Amino acid sequence: MWPYIDLLRMPLRYWTGDDWQNRNKLLKTFDDHCDRIRAVVAKDNLLEWTPADGWDPLCNFLGKSVPNEPFPNINKGGDVAELHRGMAYVRAASLIWGWLRLPLTVLGAGAFALVTTWWSLYRHRR
Repeated sequence: MWPYIDLLRMPLRYWTGDDWQNRNKLLKTFDDHCDRIRAVVAKDNLLEWTPADGWDPLCNFLGKSVPNEPFPNINKGGDVAELHRGMAYVRAASLIWGWLRLPLTVLGAGAFALVTTWWSLYRHRR
């Protein structure tokens, strides 16, 4: 899981000069990035849009008709946190399985030996 977390933090570290936990610096860096884009892209080729704006501004900008369906909302607040929580559970389960695999294998082999010995003795007694 750490490689995944490092991958998520990499651009934040790059943008903030390794001060990625500084919220003010992150916001300023984002604002600076948006200002650079505004300076480079011609106004008639730039759409500043958020998903909350819906279909209308996006479709008008692209010269397309507005679909007869609601704008998709699949990345709701908490979705990313839920994904990370699920990944943490998977990682914890794999660690626990790694710790228990040998003892369970030994116990399983011991139980198998005990049952086969009992079965062998039982069969020979008849």
